[in-house]
Amino acid sequence: MPLSSSCIGTVPQFTNIEIPMEEMAEDSQPLINPIPNTLNSANAPVANSTQLASPIPDSATTLPSTAIEFAPDFYPLDPRFISFSRTTGFIFTAVFALGGLIACFFVWRSQGFNWITGLVASVFLILILASAWSSWAWPKVEFRNIRWRIDAMGLEIHRGVYWQHRIAIPVARLQHADISQGPIQRWYGLGKLTVFTAGTSHASIELDGLSHETATWLRDQLIRQREALDVV
Repeated sequence: MPLSSSCIGTVPQFTNIEIPMEEMAEDSQPLINPIPNTLNSANAPVANSTQLASPIPDSATTLPSTAIEFAPDFYPLDPRFISFSRTTGFIFTAVFALGGLIACFFVWRSQGFNWITGLVASVFLILILASAWSSWAWPKVEFRNIRWRIDAMGLEIHRGVYWQHRIAIPVARLQHADISQGPIQRWYGLGKLTVFTAGTSHASIELDGLSHETATWLRDQLIRQREALDVV
């Protein structure tokens, strides 16, 4: 018996749904840290363009809230530079206070307690308080106003609060680079990079406040760039 048209079910129509590949990539791929840690690698890339591997270790990528906004290709000093500068400042203040106390003692022994002794004691007290305040407040200001970068041309340093200086060190003028550490710098894990140049008004340029591993990376990077330039 032939089937009537009312008995025949309607065949459903399926529509192809296309999912953009960009959405699938965003949902399936995790974010990748754009700052590789190449400091401890013996095969750190040699700079053949302006794009270099980041020399900042993972521990230093999070800056304190006091840091200013830097350009993407500029790097700040290590945040431990603030504590280091405060420590050295307080040591200087303590030595200065001890010297002032000794001076006041000898003035008191020779003059007795009079207006001269009071004036000398007041001057030393004001200087000690000013030195203590400066030792606490100034390192944070200095940290916010020093930054550096390295590219295929060489090293560039920006620093200064009231008078700002922009120092460019071409690789072609580089003679050698050294790293030094004092006892307090070693305690905080910091190092000072000194770059010696030829044919410039500044025979040596210092960059203090870097972590020791960053200073080592930077020195090796500059030396490799210089050697590559000599080969060419």
